[in-house]
Amino acid sequence: MLNISSHKGKMISLIIISSLVLSILISADRAYFDNAVNTDPSTDHTDNRLYIERAETIIHGKLLYRDVDTQTPPLINYLLVPPVYFGASPLAFEIYFSIFTVLTVLAVFHFLSRIDEKKAFLSAIAFLFIPTTLVVPTFARQDEAIVVFFFVLPLLLAVENKNRYVYTFLSSVGVWIKMHPYSSYLPCF
Repeated sequence: MLNISSHKGKMISLIIISSLVLSILISADRAYFDNAVNTDPSTDHTDNRLYIERAETIIHGKLLYRDVDTQTPPLINYLLVPPVYFGASPLAFEIYFSIFTVLTVLAVFHFLSRIDEKKAFLSAIAFLFIPTTLVVPTFARQDEAIVVFFFVLPLLLAVENKNRYVYTFLSSVGVWIKMHPYSSYLPCF
């Protein structure tokens, strides 16, 4: 039986809650919203066509920036390969982006639980239920869930262990994903 008063139990609870909530939204999108909104592929509200084009360039061994027109940093394009490899369907993107939302929820709880476990759990739940947290990976199918994970993780690590080398490394990785959110980073040491 699951002991939700333990750290592990709360982590499992967060996985279940996050997965359930995101699965409901993905199901609603697949069953109704996407068909009602995206009636014409030329007016698709997502960036999936761009993601597919960039990821297929990588999969086929071609070069970014030379063989495909893109202005994005390189790492985000490589992180878009898995959903394209697994079919490039709207469902593949929604599940993949939702995984990063779940990872962010878990990271918020895990790293903040050393300060106060109850508040960390509530913070993780609060993060999950921010409307943009729910809409971006599901209805919008945007890569911002990946960006948020790589934006929040270095900050949480900096709070947790004050290791400026880990913070600096992960912040640098984040710049290779998307530069614009890192302009707001302030040194944490």
